[in-house]
Amino acid sequence: MPRAVMSRDEISSMREAICDAAMELVRDHGPDAVSFRRIAAKLGCSYTTPYRYFARKDDILAALRARAFRAFGAALVRALGDADPTVAARLRALVVAYVRAANEDPDSYRLMLDLNQGNARSPDLVAAEEGALGTCREVIASAVATGDLPRGTDPNVVAHVFWAGAHGVVSLALAQQLVLDCTLDELVVVMADTLVQGVLASTASRNRRR
Repeated sequence: MPRAVMSRDEISSMREAICDAAMELVRDHGPDAVSFRRIAAKLGCSYTTPYRYFARKDDILAALRARAFRAFGAALVRALGDADPTVAARLRALVVAYVRAANEDPDSYRLMLDLNQGNARSPDLVAAEEGALGTCREVIASAVATGDLPRGTDPNVVAHVFWAGAHGVVSLALAQQLVLDCTLDELVVVMADTLVQGVLASTASRNRRR
């Protein structure tokens, strides 16, 4: 008998189940442990079943990365919702939320930004990346539009400055390289204040020169 046609919801549910199984493998053994055969074993199905939903291992990793970016982006948005409306407070909240989200789920964070993984670039992954990492850019662009930051401030450049600073703190923490009697909680507050003050001082200086 021909295989019954699955509904869109059934297909989506199975893809999520495959991703759940793959993420278990990532957490237990790292991304290299992900394989169709191991996923099938976890799901109790034929090893060919996952191939109906993902063509390659890289496609599964791309789906996992997209999920991680969406969850990460949601954490940043929640932080903005709780922050005071000033640009300084909003930017500080983003840095703190970035570092804490990464530290709370390091496996997902490594999946998001590990450059040694597959090159699958699905539209879903691209959209999830832009949604999460564009949150800071949107805050800066909004501040420029309202006059809290001067015209000419490049939101893309400033967002990358914040991203680089937060990522640096996370990388040191995950590598267990906070060796100078400094805790992550102490460091993230100082880093957030330093980045915010640096951006505000730089833009104020630009205004004085005009």
